Amino acid sequence: TMTLDHIALEVDGEKHEPVYFIEACDRLYRARGFNADPWRSSIQHRHDWMDRNEQYKDGSGFSAHYSFTVCAGALPDRLTAAVERPEYIRVSVNGNEVSCSGRDILDRDMGSYDISKFVREGDNTLTVFTDRFNVLDEIEAVILRGDFSVRRRDDRFVIDKPESLGLGSWDDMGLVFYPYAVNYTYRASLDRAPTSALLSLGSFDATIVSATVNGTYAGAVGRNGGNSLEIGKYLHAGENEIVLRICGSLRNQLGPHLGYNEEIPYDWSFFTKGHVALPDEYTFSKYGIYEEPTLMISD
Repeated sequence: TMTLDHIALEVDGEKHEPVYFIEACDRLYRARGFNADPWRSSIQHRHDWMDRNEQYKDGSGFSAHYSFTVCAGALPDRLTAAVERPEYIRVSVNGNEVSCSGRDILDRDMGSYDISKFVREGDNTLTVFTDRFNVLDEIEAVILRGDFSVRRRDDRFVIDKPESLGLGSWDDMGLVFYPYAVNYTYRASLDRAPTSALLSLGSFDATIVSATVNGTYAGAVGRNGGNSLEIGKYLHAGENEIVLRICGSLRNQLGPHLGYNEEIPYDWSFFTKGHVALPDEYTFSKYGIYEEPTLMISD
């Protein structure tokens, strides 16, 4: 996955330079009579804000342009975009309008758009637009999904060819914004079924690690402290398959990525610097397994 969180907003005939989506969203709402995005900064009394929709006519809309780059030879076979509020907005890619194909897996208020046939190698522009403004038109980050890796290239993140995974940080293998899990499969050949077998992990980063042995769920590693799990009863003589499921989190997909400080509350609005953030300004959580696990057998 890849998160597009900078927007070049076009409203009232003026196209602004790209900025962080929070800043662009505030700018849109100021153009429509609010002090900032009201859904983030205020509390609605009854339905005062929604009543304003009566004053917004055709031509009061906007265009929000998101840029992304695909490296040469790295065009994914399938690429989808998750966009907020599909019932109120339209989406185009490089000037070609795309229809919503259903609700996104992340949030029922997000639409999923198959943009595969309109994406090209090099620079691309995804545009969220509408001809008539609605008070519910918060412009948010767009999430791209497909079989690709994400790399840092000078002043931006780019889509590159997918890589084989192994030991190490997911970030180093192109899973920069990846929020899900990775399965690591190991095999153990035994002369006989053991009385006890302690599966131990070395260094790793994960929200949780679980193990499946020969197709049977064996439990969470370290649930009672430590980095080990007893799996003896799931093993048998001959070839055994052990799958470690290393789980990440939505932190790297949704953020906060910029201006982040673990010691204070964060509402995504701390980064409003009026420019496109460089890759080294982003903060991510580390996930991955860094050492091969060990299996200690007792008869």
